[in-house]
Amino acid sequence: MKKKTVLIIAAILAVCLALALAGCGVGGGKHVHNYGELVPEKPATCTEEGMKAHYFCEDCGKYFDDQKHEKTSDELKIAVDSTAHKWGADGKCEYCSAPKPPYDMSGDGTKIYFGEYPQSEVKESGLKAALGSKAGDLPAAGNANGWTDYGYHAEYKVQSYMWYKDVEHENERYRGVYFTSYRPEQTSVECSEEKSFQDDNGYHINTVYWFKFEPIEWRILEQKDGTALLMSNMIIDSRQYQFYERDEEPINTFGESDIKAFLNGEFYNAAFGGGEKDIISNSAGIKVFLLDYTEVAREDYGFNGDENAEDAARCLKSTAYARAQGLEIDDSLCGTWWLWSDSSYGLYVASAVKNNGIQVGGYVGLTYAGVVPALRINL
Repeated sequence: MKKKTVLIIAAILAVCLALALAGCGVGGGKHVHNYGELVPEKPATCTEEGMKAHYFCEDCGKYFDDQKHEKTSDELKIAVDSTAHKWGADGKCEYCSAPKPPYDMSGDGTKIYFGEYPQSEVKESGLKAALGSKAGDLPAAGNANGWTDYGYHAEYKVQSYMWYKDVEHENERYRGVYFTSYRPEQTSVECSEEKSFQDDNGYHINTVYWFKFEPIEWRILEQKDGTALLMSNMIIDSRQYQFYERDEEPINTFGESDIKAFLNGEFYNAAFGGGEKDIISNSAGIKVFLLDYTEVAREDYGFNGDENAEDAARCLKSTAYARAQGLEIDDSLCGTWWLWSDSSYGLYVASAVKNNGIQVGGYVGLTYAGVVPALRINL
């Protein structure tokens, strides 16, 4: 080989070495990459994959994670997230055009806000005056004046002493509550202040109280096959399990109970609109129900597996509306709440959870035990 050719080859090799050292070659015993700036994470959407934060070497075409460890592009990919929608002003996803579901999910995916029910008490005097003006004349026995009689009981019979009226004001819903006698703690006893928890909770006769309809917070107990099993995260009302007249035998099975009729009638229609009703599962005519004693002892639902143990997950706080109905509460505003019953406790007793989370049996005519609805929705 001629000397001139050797010199040309040597020069070419020197240039290559210099380029390698400047890019992804060996420099000072280390492999040197041109990382550039960190590429920020691109979240996945309902239609497209995302990508984790990474570096990319333009010289060798390789990817590196945010710690500069070499990765393949597949290792950095974030799978399509079918729930990662971007809702537009028209109520549809800007990516996939799907309509926005009638619920909101918490950021941590443990709760859903779905439907509305009267919960917190209105305290502002101006708003109360405006609502009172819209409500009009107060009700009385024999003349409801456009209010709805709760049809509550005392001394084994229905009596007219407590009413409600729903009013819209500035695109918000409110419920007025008015009573002329105290609701008794049991359907079998007379109306009196001594035998009611309403006054203990700060609610008194011949006074109108207003409560705002607010989104119901539901705890997600289970997700499977595109559905979610939900339970209200608060005691939202106070009702007897079953009313019965003096000469009747009570019903303590859920399927025939007053509380089932309330949940699937009055509550269902007050809490949910048309689009919301469309996604609620309907099993044998039951759309809203109570959890049973086995479900509130399931560890995979987040409960203590021992039904006789105190359990913070079973201790539920109450809404102001439930307290106005005569719910019995402790200092932390927690109360007893009913469970789906199957007569296992005996004729006059239904299943319940005490304010400390221990499962018990409760007399079916108690009005101071709370209502904690449960339902399954299609996601």
